[in-house]
Formats: sequence, structure tokens, C-alpha cells
Amino acid sequence: MTDTGRLRTLMKAQGVTAAKAADFLGISPASFRRRLQNGRFDSDEMLSLAALLQMRDPASIFFAPD
Repeated sequence: MTDTGRLRTLMKAQGVTAAKAADFLGISPASFRRRLQNGRFDSDEMLSLAALLQMRDPASIFFAPD
């Protein structure tokens, strides 16, 4: 399950809004907020977010223990 708290913190630190992330993923802002709320992203979205946010260890965020 995605550690949405850490993901939100990383987005905020880098000035990436939900709208900007949604645009980068090619989805609507509402869809991005839903995915962020339930912590479920598909593999392509995870890779894209990792690139957008220049994550060093995306597995620690996207595959965090429940």
C-alpha cells in the first residue's frame, strides 16, 4: 500500500500540486485525488510519479507496509 503521507509531503516539498501530477500522468485531478486517497496507483503511474518527484527509493513509498 502506498504511504500517501510521505507522497504528499514529497509533493509539497517540491511544489508539485495534485493538478500538476494529474496532468503529468494524463488523468483528471479528481482521479489523481481518488488514487491518492485510496493509495492505489498502477505501475506506470508509480514510475511516472517517481520520475516527476525524482524519488531515490520509490519502493519505500509505493510498497510501504500497511
